[in-house]
Amino acid sequence: MTTSGVPRGVALSHLSRAAGSFAPTASGQLGTQLDGTTGEALLSLSPCAAVYPANPVTCVSAVSATPSVQWTTDPAGGGCQLQPGVSYYFNITFGTQTAPGGGQPWCSSGSCGVRLVSTTR
Repeated sequence: MTTSGVPRGVALSHLSRAAGSFAPTASGQLGTQLDGTTGEALLSLSPCAAVYPANPVTCVSAVSATPSVQWTTDPAGGGCQLQPGVSYYFNITFGTQTAPGGGQPWCSSGSCGVRLVSTTR
């Protein structure tokens, strides 16, 4: 198992970054940790930037302080099914709310910091 961290990102409300391509029959987890901020975010993996509702449900996290998505390129594997050699974006949103409510993403300040954590098996 390999774990790598990506430098801190700051999102005013939405953040999309290229996550790269994945090797055949690999699987892992992509997640975030809030960095110096209070809130809850929504994370998705997509071949397009800033796509949330159109994604398969397995490619979108629950709203959480530590959102994560399980992914795989193995057709028999579980989680978000990714195609080998295709570039994907990780998309994260804190929405527009500044306090928790209604299960929506939120951030207590005008900008929210996150650290991306990727684990492969």
